[in-house]
Parts: sequence; C-alpha cells; structure tokens
Amino acid sequence: MMAPRFGMVYTLTIMGSCLTCLVGLRIMFALFALSLGASAFEVGLLAATYQFFSLVVAIPAGMLGDRYGARWPLVASAALGVLGLLVPYFLPAMPMLFAGMALCGIWAVVNLILTQSLI
Repeated sequence: MMAPRFGMVYTLTIMGSCLTCLVGLRIMFALFALSLGASAFEVGLLAATYQFFSLVVAIPAGMLGDRYGARWPLVASAALGVLGLLVPYFLPAMPMLFAGMALCGIWAVVNLILTQSLI
C-alpha cells in the first residue's frame, strides 16, 4: 500500500481544523450577541445570516474555483474570514455582528468547497 501524499494529509488537516473553528465561531458570535443584549430572535437571525450567505455563495465559489483554481480564492476567503472576525471586535454593535457573520459564512463555504477540490 502506498503512503498518502503529503499534500493530501496537509489539506485534510487544514480542512479539519477549519471545521472545528467554524463550530466555535458560531457559538462565539451567539454568545457575543447575547452579551450585547440581543434577543433570542436576533441570535436566530444571526445564525440564519451565516447560513444564508453560505447558501448564496456556494455555487459561485465552485465556479470561481473551477475557473481560477483553488489557491487565490482560498486566500481571498481567508482574508474575508479575518475581516469578519475583526469587524465585530473593533465595532461591537449588532449590525457589525451581522456583517461579520455574513463574511464568515462566505469564508466558510469557499473554504469548504475549494479545499475539497484539492483532494
């Protein structure tokens, strides 16, 4: 049996760590929203914002990866993810939390789709 390629092991490791971060990210945003005084309905809308932007961007992300390869869209989505985390940190208000959650939703779906194309 052949040993797995280093790139494949590396890709699977990064993908697993990103999935772990995504679960923690949604919990962190919900707790941060509650600390800002959000209602349960607003926390639900926050979670829906994440899923909505993931849904909207999924097919264009795959098309972007097919056209330009996975490298640069992954780098751009990582930058969006960092921006999505920094916006609510520096501007702690509910609208900024929604913007951050939308950016993190875009990062998540681009990362998951294009990382799978590397395997």
